[in-house]
Amino acid sequence: MIAPPLPFALAALFSFSLLTGCRSVAERPAPPTFDGSASFTVATATSPVPDEAAWWDRDLGPSHSDWVKRLFASNPSLRIASAEMRERWARLQAAEADLGPRLDATAGARITRSDGNGTEGVDAGVDAGLPIDISGQRRAEVEGRLWEYRQAAYLLEQTRLEQVESLLLALTDHAEARQREQLLDRQLRTTRKQLHLTEIRFTQGLVSSVDVLQQREQISSLEQQYPEVRLAARLAMNQVSALLGAPPAMDLKLPAELADIPPDVPLQRPGELLQRQPGLLAQQAGLAAADADFESALRARLPQLALSGSALWQLLAGNTAAVVQAALDASLNLFDSGERSAEIARRRALLEIAGTRYLQDWLTAVRDADDLLNTRESLDRQLQRNRERRRLAQQLYQATLSRYQRGVTDYLPVLTALRDLQQQERETLRLRAERQRTLIRLKTAAGLPREMLAGNREERE
Repeated sequence: MIAPPLPFALAALFSFSLLTGCRSVAERPAPPTFDGSASFTVATATSPVPDEAAWWDRDLGPSHSDWVKRLFASNPSLRIASAEMRERWARLQAAEADLGPRLDATAGARITRSDGNGTEGVDAGVDAGLPIDISGQRRAEVEGRLWEYRQAAYLLEQTRLEQVESLLLALTDHAEARQREQLLDRQLRTTRKQLHLTEIRFTQGLVSSVDVLQQREQISSLEQQYPEVRLAARLAMNQVSALLGAPPAMDLKLPAELADIPPDVPLQRPGELLQRQPGLLAQQAGLAAADADFESALRARLPQLALSGSALWQLLAGNTAAVVQAALDASLNLFDSGERSAEIARRRALLEIAGTRYLQDWLTAVRDADDLLNTRESLDRQLQRNRERRRLAQQLYQATLSRYQRGVTDYLPVLTALRDLQQQERETLRLRAERQRTLIRLKTAAGLPREMLAGNREERE
């Protein structure tokens, strides 16, 4: 029987693998679906500034943006994320190199002696190989490594967002603690004056000892708050030191004032998060990588071809003999006890997990953004009520001071009104700091401009 020519045999082998493989190909899981008509429960303000740069470059003043620059220069988490991206880039290059030709050089020497006679020889050779990716498996593997690299690039941007958020929250905590301490000083001075006047009135028989004890208890209550406030400032400084990759410092010259962050957010609908939030883009890239790996597992069942060749030079007594060999290798697994089928099932499960996690993370991001929008709106209303109440406290203080200056009353009601006004100032500080923390988290949740993310990815590629 005459053997069929090689091209015919390869074609028959390929056709057989397609017929046998297609009967048992696992179906891809359904891709995640996102509700394009979804909307936030609170309307967002349109930004008057073009959305072209990171929000901290646009909205922060010099006192805070300088610390952001220091963060980018020395933050350990950013260095790790950057190294992980370079590692993914190296894996992509290695996968692309597997598609190209291979050339190896070999050399050796031998000595053979028998009954006093000996021979010597030197061999030199070159081996070459060229994979022929007729199944597309290697190309699918390269595609998977490419998406993994993009995933690492997006994770770097997400890490940048998170570290800036942590830094600005720590600066906010520090500024709030310092201003609270200043307000405590003012309140304490006012309360001590009030105690002094109460003690005078007690000696005159105008008040009881209970009034004196109440004033002393208020002083003690204010003094009790100092350790807590100073601890909050110290913990904030230590947090900043850790973010900068440095041990705790005795005194960091952190801003003592709250940043004036604009309330606008360049985000209108939840669907925009899919293109703005680096964490979600990383999940999207991870889903594409899982899909490419699933495709690679499917194509592993198809025939594999490789073209190889070698040349050998034998150098003996000045004579050179050359031997050249070439081969076209083809392989097809006919039975592997279900190993490839199990690998396909495993990668399909990973693909399904990636898709479900992508959808779940988007829903979480939408919920978090909506919660922050509602929190900002609530704090705006609380600040409005606080301004009204502080205005009334200011009017009451001015009225009691006027009565004292006219000799209608003594100074004690003036101090009482002043203490109430200072208490409202403390509440204003608390609400302003909480609103700033909410805005920082909200701007982080809104992500980065789409053009900026696409530009960063193109630069790395």
